[in-house]
Amino acid sequence: AFEEVGVDWVLVLEDDTVISPDTIVFIDTIYNTYKFDSKFRGINLTSTLSDSNLNGSYSLVRTSFHGIAGVITNQSWKKLNTRRFRKRLGFYPFDWLVEPYWKTGFVVVPNLSKCMNFGWIDASSDFTFNYNGKDYPAMSFAYNKIS
Repeated sequence: AFEEVGVDWVLVLEDDTVISPDTIVFIDTIYNTYKFDSKFRGINLTSTLSDSNLNGSYSLVRTSFHGIAGVITNQSWKKLNTRRFRKRLGFYPFDWLVEPYWKTGFVVVPNLSKCMNFGWIDASSDFTFNYNGKDYPAMSFAYNKIS
């Protein structure tokens, strides 16, 4: 997408993930705030916090790319898009491959989740998740507070 369309960032979503109505505005605001910071790697859209007072706030963290819903910047893609990286894409998960680079900088995460992955609910995805555990209700609550 970067080479063909010339965009500044790409939103990656799993097929069973929905985003909140304000997600694109959030992404664009964050991108324009940090695009000139050499340590800015991207944006993850998940959170397990649930305090509605956090709506609109975000944190800078050193973590890996969240495959459920995340943003890759053109700047990060240029660093990653090597022959070796492209060759390994067929054998390893994307989020695993980018993790070493991602952790050399920071990503922005909303303090209330901007997405919900419904594969966790009906087990339609390969990811095993206990939706009776602590993380799912918190993420669900956070998402529902902003959507």
